[in-house]
Amino acid sequence: MWSPMMDAGKHPTGAILGGPSFMLNRTTDAAWWYDYGGRDLIQEFYDNLGMNIMVLGPFDDPCGSPMWLTKKIDSLEDMNGLKVRATGGYAQILKKADIGIEIVSLPGGEIYTGLETGVIDGAEFASPMDDLSMGFPEVCPYFLIPAWHEPVKPTFLIVNKDAWAELPDDLKYIVEVAQNDMYNYFEYESLYSSAVAYQEILKKSQPIKLTDAELQKLYDATQAYYDEVAATDEFSARVVKNLRDFEAMMVPVNELWDFSFEH
Repeated sequence: MWSPMMDAGKHPTGAILGGPSFMLNRTTDAAWWYDYGGRDLIQEFYDNLGMNIMVLGPFDDPCGSPMWLTKKIDSLEDMNGLKVRATGGYAQILKKADIGIEIVSLPGGEIYTGLETGVIDGAEFASPMDDLSMGFPEVCPYFLIPAWHEPVKPTFLIVNKDAWAELPDDLKYIVEVAQNDMYNYFEYESLYSSAVAYQEILKKSQPIKLTDAELQKLYDATQAYYDEVAATDEFSARVVKNLRDFEAMMVPVNELWDFSFEH
């Protein structure tokens, strides 16, 4: 399993293909992958890097909090001066938002200790089930919602291209069917596990909901970051345009079934 996010240092589009902020969610990511060129773009991404791999299919983690916090904040402005652990495109967007935070690079295994000892004041990691297993509610009384930064956390099954080419077509088909079946199982199981974990998280930590104005500020910073990446080269421009076109197509139909109300 691998994610383009892990190769963002080799090419900036990796940070976007590995989980675009304010765009894909777990449902639309699958539609983008299978029907709107996502698979071809990610394969091209790795081909351009000269990596001898075949990308077979996605596994999507549920989204998690964009920031666990050891201190209570009442607004984004209150994050001025805080030291936070963030990576990839998310870190670049936070910088562009000009909130005044200090980005700290920290391996995942050191996040808990960093929060506990005050090396960092906040951190983003993964899904609710992963965040709970890392023990973040034990050291962070607060966390931000919603998960604007990475509404989906895709990883992909990858195999060696040469080994794949040597497989007969019937075995290739079996692998692809098995991958698709595991994708469906992982989608449902991980969503359920994260729902259970979130109930435990809420017993210890308090969610702080970003306002519409704050989300707009972060959205504007995100679009500025995408524009910057799109200007890198022709491939980057195609990736950004493809995702923006897909998002524009999905917004109207999302309004049909994506709703919430006080009840």
